[in-house]
Amino acid sequence: MSESLRVLYVIHSFPRLYHTFLLNDMVRLRKKGIEVFILSIRKPDGEVVSKDAETFLSNTFYLDHYNHRIHRFPLRQIIRLLNKTKNLLPRFYDLMCKIIFSSYNDQKLLKKYFRDFGWRIFAFRDFVNNIKKYNINRIHAGFANTSASAALILSELTETPFTFEAHANDIYVNFPHAEEKLQKAKKIITISDYNKKYLVSDYGCEPEKVIIKRVPFNRDHCDLISGTKREENSIVSVGRLDPIKGLPYAIEAFSRVSKSYPDLMYYIVGDGVLKESLTAQVEKLNLAKKIIFHGSMENAKALEIIARSTIFLLPSVIGPDGDRDGIPTALIEAMYLGTPVIGSRLSGIPELIDNDVNGYLVEPGSIGDISEKLKLLIENPKLRETFGYKGRQKVESEFDIDVNNDKLIAAWRDK
Repeated sequence: MSESLRVLYVIHSFPRLYHTFLLNDMVRLRKKGIEVFILSIRKPDGEVVSKDAETFLSNTFYLDHYNHRIHRFPLRQIIRLLNKTKNLLPRFYDLMCKIIFSSYNDQKLLKKYFRDFGWRIFAFRDFVNNIKKYNINRIHAGFANTSASAALILSELTETPFTFEAHANDIYVNFPHAEEKLQKAKKIITISDYNKKYLVSDYGCEPEKVIIKRVPFNRDHCDLISGTKREENSIVSVGRLDPIKGLPYAIEAFSRVSKSYPDLMYYIVGDGVLKESLTAQVEKLNLAKKIIFHGSMENAKALEIIARSTIFLLPSVIGPDGDRDGIPTALIEAMYLGTPVIGSRLSGIPELIDNDVNGYLVEPGSIGDISEKLKLLIENPKLRETFGYKGRQKVESEFDIDVNNDKLIAAWRDK
């Protein structure tokens, strides 16, 4: 009889609206009889919480809740004082590492992590009791950055195997202690061949340790609204209002195209750092009545808007710091719902969209390219129908959540 899996997901912040792909995995794992626990490094503030996320809250722990010892003495004040005195702070770090993690063999590595987590480092040893209490036998980090750092520490303290996922920002921008993680992790789970090649070529990761598992989407939610009536002349974008989503280019392209199609509407679903600048851009273009910002909303409601729309647009770009999309979940959902898509020729997106077969790929940042593809789809209902049909076929064949979920389970069971 195979071992019963009890998995601790380590996530920087749970619940988080834009991490629906992790939640989709956890929902499916639970249906397959795998007990899922969550360690959230931070507690989110004011997030929209989905009904699925609510069902995991009873199994969710927050790292700060285990920070009891920090309140027994003024550590912050001590650190501020030592920081003013040359050479004393590094010695203090070394001393605290030895006291708190006396059983940890690699003092040099711990020093790095102590600097990363600050006083939260105190919480890890206390949290170990929960790993024992709930018989957790696998530790899995949702991202390669801070989450994987926490998973590595807990793995070392408990001798519990750990794995981690690699998506986009967490390996291209913020991938601290990459070599240690790649070496000590049992498996690395990533979403694209593009990412796997990067990990192997740039970090020397062993190819056999890297498993490609496509981004999970919530098929059940999509199926509930698959019969939604399509609206004519409507474009939608769904995602964080972040520079990597390319929305300033999308808005400018819409401005050009809408001059020829007076009934055309553009709906933007999501929130983020670019909200003010995008709103100002829309007002400057006198498009406030044609471009509607919906803000953050539950995934199910966003899916309804996608299902109604004529075209889904997400012209991703690479940010100045190297940040980029992986394979956006919203693109996958749109294709499954039969909405023709326009995405960018970068990262893992071409592994989802076959250009001129089940959607269009545009050059990142090319307003002219985006405008041209919008016009082609607006003017050709038959093409939209073809893209919608073939897009759904692609998602069904390669992005099935159960097939990809099984890859994750196999990685945890692999001896």
